Amino acid sequence: MNVIDKFLNSYTMYRVILYGLGLISLVALVLSAIGILDFPLLAVATSLALVVGVGFIAHTIFAKLFHSATGAETWLITSLILFLILKPAQTKAEYAVLVVVTVLAMASKYVIAFANRHIFNPVAIALVVLGLLGSGEVYWWVGSKAMLPVALLIGLVVLRKTRRFHMLWPFVVVALITHAFMPGVPHDPIAVVRDLIISGPLVFFATIMLTEPATAPPTQVLRIAYSALVGLLYGWSFHIGPIFSTPEVALVTGNIFSYAVSSKRRQRMRLERCTLQAAGVYEFAFTPLDGKLAYKPGQYLEWTLPHKRHDSRGNRRYFTIASSPTETEIKLAARIDTEHSSTFKKALLDMKPGDEIWASQLGGDFRLSRDKGEKLVFIAGGIGITPFRSMVQSIVDQGQRRDITLLYTSLAADGFAYWPLFNQAVASGVKPIYVITGPTIPEGWTGKSGFITSDMIKAEVPDYAHAMFYLSGPNVMVVNYKKVLRSLGVPSRSIKTDYFPGF
Repeated sequence: MNVIDKFLNSYTMYRVILYGLGLISLVALVLSAIGILDFPLLAVATSLALVVGVGFIAHTIFAKLFHSATGAETWLITSLILFLILKPAQTKAEYAVLVVVTVLAMASKYVIAFANRHIFNPVAIALVVLGLLGSGEVYWWVGSKAMLPVALLIGLVVLRKTRRFHMLWPFVVVALITHAFMPGVPHDPIAVVRDLIISGPLVFFATIMLTEPATAPPTQVLRIAYSALVGLLYGWSFHIGPIFSTPEVALVTGNIFSYAVSSKRRQRMRLERCTLQAAGVYEFAFTPLDGKLAYKPGQYLEWTLPHKRHDSRGNRRYFTIASSPTETEIKLAARIDTEHSSTFKKALLDMKPGDEIWASQLGGDFRLSRDKGEKLVFIAGGIGITPFRSMVQSIVDQGQRRDITLLYTSLAADGFAYWPLFNQAVASGVKPIYVITGPTIPEGWTGKSGFITSDMIKAEVPDYAHAMFYLSGPNVMVVNYKKVLRSLGVPSRSIKTDYFPGF
């Protein structure tokens, strides 16, 4: 899986989804051309062009009307999902339906919103409105047997990128059990389950739509509950007034639950200053303009920074919040190469005090333990130090005393950020150990060198068997050090890893 992860980590989550949907759409065109799909090629091709064109125009108009910063890929992802669900148009009335639903989906992000954050999955709410209007154009033809192989492949790739398999299983299990044992189902439950998987939108729905970050809850436990709720409604056949059980109704209902348990606000942030914290590591301090942001040490935000001529990685990134909730400013830190970094990071570095950026989708389970007596071991690599900066600053500011060993690796001695804080935190029980992993060791270096090994862990943390380990850094580093810990007999439940869906 390392090869796959290395490839996926070269793209942002949104690009993986966008390219995946593009591939599914291309396969649909090919299958239609060779007669495997029930829809003629002309209908499929013109529907695709119409939805994409209307989606772009509607997105541009609404974004300007509401003065909102949006992701570069958002409109196209929404358009492609609509294309794969709605019946390919062959009449004027069907073309009109495509136009109306696409506009509804784009409008929902701005009109059905609170504090700059949309509440519903835009595709799902548009389909619900279409259903209430009495249209029968929602086909979910991406769930056909012919489309299942490519939908399954792309879905699994997306889940691997987002690390959200924990959302798949609760949804699938609950949906299948509920549907198979619904009163009045005359068929063999096993046959019902089989047909639901291979002849319906379950795979596409579960992997692409259910896991959408903008409308999913912020923590793993809440996401599992959310998935189970949507699965229950997906598998349950009901009819309440004008509302019938459909996948889109199930998702919209789940969105309401998610909104109730999530951060309600999409924040505008004003840059106050940018400071160099280590070689190539810049810290950006922002003032929230839309009220105080409530968060826990170790959580992350999605940051949107519109800029011209952005590269294939788009205009959105996930960054851990480097500041502590005890501080008034919101800080992020990033490693930036002025020549080779993405256009997003270059635009971030070009920001001047007073410039604004958008932050949303607060989330993350990589949080400081509530048990103040628990032994903790932080292992950080490079820019992976940011969540630990938040945690340690919080401990110092609150006058706590904790038993924490920090193993902090960097390629070179000038790559360690925030070391004055960690050295200050010795008085709070933090034991910082700096490890140079590169070939150049400066004269008089008193820290460690080489990679963190099992012997180093045993020497520096003799009671490691009773500790909770936190790993944060490049994905390869996290995977390798997790293997080291497992070789020492550290159980998986005692290892927390920092992963969020956006590099």
